[in-house]
Amino acid sequence: MTTDQSRHLSWERFEELIDAGPPAVEVAKGEPRVEIFTDAGGARIGVRTPTSGTGFPPNPLVEIDMRQLRSGNTHFIEISTTNAALYRDFYAFACAIADRLQVDGMPAEAAVDSAMEAWAALLRRLALLSDEQQIGLLGELWWLRRLAAALGWATAVDAWKGPDAEEHDFSLVAADIEVKTTLSDKRVHVIGSLTQLVPTGSRPLFVLSLQLTGAGAGPGESLADVVHAVRGGVMDESEAARRRLDQQLEHAGWRDEHAVHYRRQFVLRAPPSLVPVDDACPAITPGTLHHLGPDKLARLVQVAYRVDLTGLGYEDGTPGFCAVVPIGGAS
Repeated sequence: MTTDQSRHLSWERFEELIDAGPPAVEVAKGEPRVEIFTDAGGARIGVRTPTSGTGFPPNPLVEIDMRQLRSGNTHFIEISTTNAALYRDFYAFACAIADRLQVDGMPAEAAVDSAMEAWAALLRRLALLSDEQQIGLLGELWWLRRLAAALGWATAVDAWKGPDAEEHDFSLVAADIEVKTTLSDKRVHVIGSLTQLVPTGSRPLFVLSLQLTGAGAGPGESLADVVHAVRGGVMDESEAARRRLDQQLEHAGWRDEHAVHYRRQFVLRAPPSLVPVDDACPAITPGTLHHLGPDKLARLVQVAYRVDLTGLGYEDGTPGFCAVVPIGGAS
């Protein structure tokens, strides 16, 4: 998807508009009018241009929204995305639409259709982590760094089981840890199966509840930052530990060439909390459903549910939290 770079703001300049906060519009030079915009707080970026008001195909892409608007007697087509991980590529996509309209003289319908086909191919090729996957990986890496600060990198990396689709994300000598990360202002997490909160053997099981929020213009860390920091931490360990870490990152969906798409920065919204999976924990397991009988239970193929762990467990820094893993200085 090529564009005439001399006609448009550089991505770095447009990114500054996004990060600045207020809504902004870049008007591409030429006719018809093409506006490339960002909403307040960088919540959405998009492109809009006048159209005849007819002839647009259904939108096949889940990552973008396409709608027709009207202002007075003028109809507009507006295409946008709220996925910050795709903003850089979407900006190139918006510039490509402008060039198809203003340089190649294509009708709006044809310009959008051809750019959409190229965009669809790009999304298939990138196979980026979803927002949920990014947040989940951030949470697991936060705990990995915390363990490394207390137990050493080799032990921490060896304990990380999540990307291997093991029962629990981390297995320690004294306990298993299931890491759950949310952007919610409450500790509401998705439990993906009936066995996810079932302890393994005699080891106790804890849910590590992490609440993140966007850092905005303040200090924070992106997923790309954290991956870089973790790799730096393992640098002085054995080759086996470094290879194990890279293998786990790959299994989690991380690709170095996609790092530029994972630049949104986050901070902890509240102190992390370790929640024991005990009688006070609202877990649904095969044991809690035994009253159904084995025949009915065997027919429950998949169970997923949300739990609110607000107010449960031990916050970071308390004796209960430090009994599982001591404070070691991880951020």
